[in-house]
Amino acid sequence: MTAIRCGAPLVSQRPEYFEDGSLQPDMIAFGKGTGISGVAINFNGLMMRHLAFHKQELIRQSIRFWRSMVTRPIAIPVLIEALGILNLAKAEDWPARSEQIGRAFREFILRYAGDDGHGKEIVRGLGAFIAVDREISKKFNVMAAFRRRSAWARWIPKLNSAAAVDSQAIERYIVGVDAKPLRQTLAKEAQKQGTKPLWCWVCGIDAIVEDWCRTCFLGHCGTQDCAKGFHAHNCL
Repeated sequence: MTAIRCGAPLVSQRPEYFEDGSLQPDMIAFGKGTGISGVAINFNGLMMRHLAFHKQELIRQSIRFWRSMVTRPIAIPVLIEALGILNLAKAEDWPARSEQIGRAFREFILRYAGDDGHGKEIVRGLGAFIAVDREISKKFNVMAAFRRRSAWARWIPKLNSAAAVDSQAIERYIVGVDAKPLRQTLAKEAQKQGTKPLWCWVCGIDAIVEDWCRTCFLGHCGTQDCAKGFHAHNCL
């Protein structure tokens, strides 16, 4: 049993996966949310208990083996920053905020999808883990995460953003027409720093061309199909 972070510091803390504390994951994967990537092993997990890892000497032996053969050192500043993120997540109750963010984004998406959202499912997910119909997602001019050939786009709102907990604020500061000056300011700052959008707005891979939108802060990878889709987008 594996727990992915999934919009909360630990997905096993969510009520959907918690049953009197008895249903514990065997391992938890940490990714970009804490600034580092890694796996935490729980020797009291659902399956680990059945693999005879209940004896302390076997647990210690396994940990020593893991440290000597598998792990790599993490730079102290990176580790301190990652622990700081976890402390902040606890202090600001990010699991509860992920629920607020999820509700706000779903309300916004369904409101602006209009007739395109009738008769089919256009948004999925749990809490701040949001998946939007790929074609619907394009209408909002946001950079999303994609899996190749998937019909869904993954939206990744920041859990430390106060603006993301209200659908009106999302429209004003992040996605809507009122956010246009902020997008343009971001584009100007990027040009000043000699950078540009990092990922293709259409397919999600690296954006390597200098042809990018200074109004919406969107780029593309330069392939024929993606360039065609990029140039067909309507600016904010």
